[in-house]
Amino acid sequence: MREIRPIPSLSLLGALILVALAPCASIPCLDRLASGGEARASTWREPPVARNQERPRFLFDAGAIWGLGGPALEIVVEIPYPELMFRLEDGAYRAAFDLIVVLRQGKRQIGGDLWHESIAARSQAETRSRSSIYRRRLILPARPGEIDVEVTVSETASGNEGRVRQRIDVRDLKKDEVRIEKIWFERCPTDSASSPRAGPVETIVSRRFGSSAGPVCVRSSARMRGIDPEAGLRASWKVVGARREAILQGDLTPASIGDSVPLSFRLPLETLWLGGYELLIDIEIARKKATRLVAFEMDETMVSLDHNPEESIALIRYIASVEEIALLEDADPAVRGKAWDEFWRKRDPTPGTDVNEFKEEFFHRVRYANENFSSLGPGWRTDRGMIYIQYGPPDQVESFPHNIDGPPYEIWTYYAESKRFVFVDYDGFGRYELHTPGRFR
Repeated sequence: MREIRPIPSLSLLGALILVALAPCASIPCLDRLASGGEARASTWREPPVARNQERPRFLFDAGAIWGLGGPALEIVVEIPYPELMFRLEDGAYRAAFDLIVVLRQGKRQIGGDLWHESIAARSQAETRSRSSIYRRRLILPARPGEIDVEVTVSETASGNEGRVRQRIDVRDLKKDEVRIEKIWFERCPTDSASSPRAGPVETIVSRRFGSSAGPVCVRSSARMRGIDPEAGLRASWKVVGARREAILQGDLTPASIGDSVPLSFRLPLETLWLGGYELLIDIEIARKKATRLVAFEMDETMVSLDHNPEESIALIRYIASVEEIALLEDADPAVRGKAWDEFWRKRDPTPGTDVNEFKEEFFHRVRYANENFSSLGPGWRTDRGMIYIQYGPPDQVESFPHNIDGPPYEIWTYYAESKRFVFVDYDGFGRYELHTPGRFR
C-alpha cells in the first residue's frame, strides 16, 4: 500500500462500540443461516476470481457447463487496457499478445488452446483508461472431476507474461439430484427485469460494482436428475451483508421446467452501499434443496451524498473537519455532487491528473479494514478499522491472542508518528476495542 500517512483527522475521539460476534465462515454454519436452521441437501460456494499480480495483470473466472457433447468449461478473461503495451501503428494504437489456456487433472494435461490476440484503441487516453477492458469468453471441452485451469497472457513486444490458475470442480451429474450451476454477473442488455436475457450480454468477471455499473443481471441454472418436473420448483435469491442479515431478496419464476432450468434476474445493486456482500440462490423441488453462494463487492463510488448519505458522511468523519461535515450535511440536493467532489479535490496531492492519490489510498484502507476487521458489522466501524484508516498499516503489530493474565490484546506502533494503540478483546469474541484504562471486561 502506498505511503500517504497519516491521513489528517479531527475526529479521533473515543472508540466505536459495536456488539459483535465472530463471523460465520463455515459451510454448515452458512447452510443453517440460509435455511433458518435446517441444513441444505447441497451447498456450493463460488471460488474467488483468479487474479494475476504480475504485468500484464488480468483476471478470469470459469465454470462448468453441460451440452450434448458432455461437460465443458466456460471461461471469461478480462484485461484492462493499461496492463497492455500499445504502439501507434497506421494512426491507431494497437496491442498484441498470446492468450494461452491449459486444462489439467493432476499432472496430466487434458485440454487447452492458444489464441493470437490483437486489439486497437482509438486514442492514447483509451489505452490508459481502466474502464477500457479486453474480454473474451471461451468454451473448452472438459471431463468430470477437479480441473486446474491455467491462463497465461504473454506479450512478445514487452516480454511481460502473466499466469494464474483456478481449480474448478466439474461434478458428475449422476452424483447430484438437484444442483445450481455457476453464477455469472452480466450487464443487462435491457433495463427491464422481465426480459434480462434479450440480446447479447457482457460478463463482468471482477464481481466489483459501483455507481457506473449500470443494470446488472445474474445468470445461472438449476439441474435436476430423476425428479418429476411437475413436482413444482421453488427458487429464490437473497443478498446478505457482513452480519448475515438479508438486505435484498426475491423469488424467481422459471420460464420453463425440465432437466435444466435457466435462472436469471436483475440485481438491484443501486440500493447497496460500500462493502462486501454475498448472493445466495436457493432452489427446492420434491423435498430436495440446493444453495449456491457467490461473494461480490460494492466499490467506493457508492460512497457519496447520493448513495446512503448518512453512512457516507459517517465514514469521512475520520478525515473531515467539523465545518466540512456541516457543509456536506447542509448541502442542497442540487449541488450535493459538486460539494462532495470539492471535498476530495482539496485533498488531492497531484491536482490536474486523473488520479486522486489521497482518495485512492483512503479507500484502499477502507477496503482493508472491511476485509480484515469486520465483526458482525463493517470493518471500518471498528476501532482497529478507524485507526488503520487514519494512520495506515502500523510499523509493528504485537499480538497476544492467548494472554493467560487477561483478555487477548494487540499493540500497534507507528514510529514516525510516535504513536501506540492498544486494542483489547474484552468479551473474547474477537471484537478488539481501544484500551480503556481501568476496564477489564
